[in-house]
Amino acid sequence: MKDGDKTIITEYLELAKKYKDMADSALAELNACKLEIAQMKADITNRFNDGQYLWDSNRIVISAPEIVIGNVNRNGDLLGGGIVTVVGSALNLYGAGEAGNISMKAPAIDQYAVNPGFDGVDDIVEKTSHITSVARRIQVVSQNPQEVEGRGAAFVDFKTGDGVQISSDEGIGLMATKSKSIKKNQFDAAKKRNEDIKKILDKNIADSLQLLTRYEGSITELAKTDEDLSKENDMTKTNILALDELNSKMGVRVSAFCRTMKAYLMQTALLAASNRKIACYKKELEELDKIDDENFKKKALNTHIDIDSEKINIRSIDEDGRVRTNTDAGILIRGNAINVESCDEKYALTPEEAIGHISLRSRNISLSTDDLVDAKYEKTELTSAKMPVVGNVTINSKIIDINAVDTEMKDGTFKETKLTDKSSVNIRAEKVKVKTIDAQGKSVGKFSVNSQKISLKSTDIKDYKPDIELDNQLNVKHPEKMNSEKVAENSSLLLLAETMNIGFKKDKFEAKNLYVSSTDNLLVNSKTTLQLTQGEKGSADVSINMSGKNMEVAASGNTVLEGDGGVAIYGDTTMNGKVTAGDMELDNLKASKSVTAPNITDGMSVPGAPKKNTMNKGAKFPESNE
Repeated sequence: MKDGDKTIITEYLELAKKYKDMADSALAELNACKLEIAQMKADITNRFNDGQYLWDSNRIVISAPEIVIGNVNRNGDLLGGGIVTVVGSALNLYGAGEAGNISMKAPAIDQYAVNPGFDGVDDIVEKTSHITSVARRIQVVSQNPQEVEGRGAAFVDFKTGDGVQISSDEGIGLMATKSKSIKKNQFDAAKKRNEDIKKILDKNIADSLQLLTRYEGSITELAKTDEDLSKENDMTKTNILALDELNSKMGVRVSAFCRTMKAYLMQTALLAASNRKIACYKKELEELDKIDDENFKKKALNTHIDIDSEKINIRSIDEDGRVRTNTDAGILIRGNAINVESCDEKYALTPEEAIGHISLRSRNISLSTDDLVDAKYEKTELTSAKMPVVGNVTINSKIIDINAVDTEMKDGTFKETKLTDKSSVNIRAEKVKVKTIDAQGKSVGKFSVNSQKISLKSTDIKDYKPDIELDNQLNVKHPEKMNSEKVAENSSLLLLAETMNIGFKKDKFEAKNLYVSSTDNLLVNSKTTLQLTQGEKGSADVSINMSGKNMEVAASGNTVLEGDGGVAIYGDTTMNGKVTAGDMELDNLKASKSVTAPNITDGMSVPGAPKKNTMNKGAKFPESNE
């Protein structure tokens, strides 16, 4: 037992104390001390033959039709407790053959792709750390079975089809990025947890060290007694009995020392691991504290999730294939930039023959750039907020169709049946522009509106209610019907084109009624010719023709000029045909042929003239359709 002036137990204890003092050192220095302890532990074990030990410098093969390893009896039944530890730089576990199988069962199974170190407590994440699972079918099932007497019964969920299947009775989380606050909270909690563990380990290590020191003193004293008895020349029966008793006490003390030392070393290793983890967490927290919340949002974290497959289905259904329609059911895609593309690997559109398309089909579809600011919640319910409309919606396509048309399928072909009942297209904005302008700024193409009733109005709305409703996704439900109250102040309507037709386009397309109304001014202006006609084209019953500086008024019936303040005709006037008038005042009267009258008194009277014109005074135009 003696090595110089010290027993090997004393050296072992001194080395263990050194290991404790190094618990906060660098990992390389700590591992070097671990190696020394491991070698000394092996020396002590070799001297006292503690347990069975088999060693072969080449290979040990254990072969049998059935092999049971563990704390079991002869029948292979568990005796209770016990730990099986398998250590090696490479571990291979084979379930060979076509029907080979490997089964693991335990209340808790943990897998960590980390370097456990010499004693299995380091948990160091290496650059090569990885877990690989390869199979034709991989199933991951999280069950929440009914419990009986506080325990549930597991069942194997065999599903048809190969591939990777993940199912859960509660939820599935797939995350590649955590928030700064969540990371900070987790690091804080982990740091505090390890600090609490460190306090417990410090106390346990101090108690173990005190116990080890007492054992070491007792063993050293027994060793000295053994040395004294062995030096005596008279090996009497008394000395032999004393030596036997001494060896028995020595075995008990050494065994207790080794057990306590094992616990001490494990606790010291855990302390070193906790110290290293606390240092790592502190560094992570320091790095997080350097970044404020706004910068963290903008910082690229280089995380990603890739899902690659020829066909991808994302469905809100249960295992029976039924679409979930409860309030919380649905699919949410949320992100700063969301791209949905039907493109090839070079980001070009898939070829025409591939019939690439993106389809949205639902009872309700909302496309909104409403923002949500100054939002206030009570628990999870929104109580107040502002919703300004921001951003842009851009649609760029060769053909754009907006239809509300019912269809049906007959003989394998879809056919239109009718316009959808109560359907409408509403466009509401501060400015609405429709342009067919080419890249040189020229107006080209065609803009067409075809409807039974067309209204172009600039009116204020009667009894307008600004209150709106929101759906479950906070999309705005705008009011559908608006009634005009009055013409909007400072409103105007401009129609401008090189050729403009109002009322007809071709001979077979003619309007039945055309009303032009103004409470103040009506101005009709043309640079060269202005024509107003009534009757069939080409043979109008009434026409007013203005060309150059000339105006011609022609009517196949009566022509009446009337004004409450009088009618004035300036310039030379030629009247062909019979002229009938009531009172007439002339500065001069010149007759080229003759003047005839059946009765002349103080003036000239011509009987038979109409008393009143036939034009309806103050005619009202019918109201335009809303």
